[in-house]
Amino acid sequence: MDVVLRPLEATARADAKPLRVHSLVLALASPVLRKMIQWERERTTRAEEGGAVVLQLDASAATLECFVSYVYRGRTLVRGDAAELLSLGRLADQLDVQSLRNAVLAQARDMLSDDTCTLFLNAGRHEGLPELEDIAMGFALRNLRSVRPPPALPPETRTRFHLP
Repeated sequence: MDVVLRPLEATARADAKPLRVHSLVLALASPVLRKMIQWERERTTRAEEGGAVVLQLDASAATLECFVSYVYRGRTLVRGDAAELLSLGRLADQLDVQSLRNAVLAQARDMLSDDTCTLFLNAGRHEGLPELEDIAMGFALRNLRSVRPPPALPPETRTRFHLP
């Protein structure tokens, strides 16, 4: 295991431990990680030889654990809520892992409800998952009466449209 994945939050939390993984597995899973590993190796071989490549990714420790689990086992193990699933989807989009994006979208489709619809609509727009926005929009149109508007909207906006 010659690569160490660290979450960005590791500097703030002492209990977030780094994950040790094989560079070959990561390089096969993601072209972005392949380039990151190659760049880090070229950069660190001059400074210290034989050390592990350390990659610090913009994700939580739980998200990185889900990512490593997917890379090694081929399944997503999201233990948290919809926000954690969206974080995994954002990481999959950033690292260009299309199969993980598809798995996240399938799991989000199963997780879609009146409560998560607005979250998925916004995430589809801002997290690099436009397919999720389409899925959530279709759900919202089918269930127009039960989907609640986001709580951040002012009351006059919420009551502007009256349903028969």
